Amino acid sequence: MARAAGYLEFDPAQDRFSLPAEHVPTLASEPGPAFVGGVHHELIGAIQRYDQVATAFRDGGGVAPADLHPDVWAGTSRFTAQWHQNMLVQQWLPLVPDTQAKLLNGARVADVGCGSGQALIALARAFPAVTGVGYDPYQPVIEQARLAGPRRRRTGHARAARVKPAPAGRKGRIRAHPPRRAGQPVQ
Repeated sequence: MARAAGYLEFDPAQDRFSLPAEHVPTLASEPGPAFVGGVHHELIGAIQRYDQVATAFRDGGGVAPADLHPDVWAGTSRFTAQWHQNMLVQQWLPLVPDTQAKLLNGARVADVGCGSGQALIALARAFPAVTGVGYDPYQPVIEQARLAGPRRRRTGHARAARVKPAPAGRKGRIRAHPPRRAGQPVQ
């Protein structure tokens, strides 16, 4: 039996490739807690704009979100799905005192840098009384979130997960990503 870089096994007698069981969690169990396929997807998009990003680092400035390759956004969504579906409610929220009780009682949540809205959808699924609003500077991911929210809303899971392009009003809790979006000033 031949091996393809150790990731796949090839059986020449059957003319067939197979994925060894130890590689399944990281390469094929999407969005499992160990899945990393989205990182590779994101990186393929990132190298499409390498020259723009390198110039921004060298000369100052940035690269606007709309100028990034769409694979950056798709890959980021795939990669972070594991966190939202496997860790946010199950591991991270229990570490923040009183947060779960507030969410159970209908807290209002703002997700700044919400991307495709996965965190709000996970929160609304686990805490039906939550009112969530997501904000992101990149319109296509807002549209993704809008499509994901209503579909789940009809099943009774994320009826409160809304995404809007601009913030308004006070929120009870704010969940913010580190400043990862290129071209966006940190204030």
